[in-house]
Amino acid sequence: MLASHRLLGENELASRLPSALSALGLLGLIWWFARRWAGTPRAWLAVLALATCPGFVLWGRRGVPDMCFCLWTSGCTCLLAEGVRSGRTRWLVAGYACGGLALLTKGPLGLVLPGLALGAWLAWERRGPRALRPWWAAVALAVGLPWYLLEAQRVPEFLPHFLGRCHLQRYLEGLHREVRPWWSVPLSLVGLGFPWSLFLAARRPRDELDRLATLSLIHI
Repeated sequence: MLASHRLLGENELASRLPSALSALGLLGLIWWFARRWAGTPRAWLAVLALATCPGFVLWGRRGVPDMCFCLWTSGCTCLLAEGVRSGRTRWLVAGYACGGLALLTKGPLGLVLPGLALGAWLAWERRGPRALRPWWAAVALAVGLPWYLLEAQRVPEFLPHFLGRCHLQRYLEGLHREVRPWWSVPLSLVGLGFPWSLFLAARRPRDELDRLATLSLIHI
């Protein structure tokens, strides 16, 4: 986003462009992934479903990093899953690199969310974590950590504030004190994914692709 403002100036287009480009990138990623796992017709259907979700349209035009974060976490999930399925190291390396970019975008959640989705998928398929070749996670750290280390060296208070207050304290202690009824989150997910969320709720995952798709959508 900073690069966009430097290139285009302080204006609305510069604020919204990164989200729009990330949304297009996410559509391309979903098409590629669905085509490899389910064939071309289903790939186009997946793109159509995602592109017509109200939540996707909304976040694809907002001047916040959430869509960029969604692109990198989805890339991490999809590429690592493809690496497990195909046994090819290049997809695992690319997936961990996306995890590193997600780490740069919004912190540790960039690795936690794909890890939860993939971990549940592997458990469902009765595969061990070694299928992900976790030693390649060093790629994610090589991509994401240097900026944090440089920033911590420049501003010693950065890491305690970022990891402590903005992450641990936020989730464990309710930093923003925003109270909502328990049903507000599932209701929001149904609305943001309408009408496709209704099909997802009515469909029982039957095979490996269905299960991975369900877990990926949950983490997104």
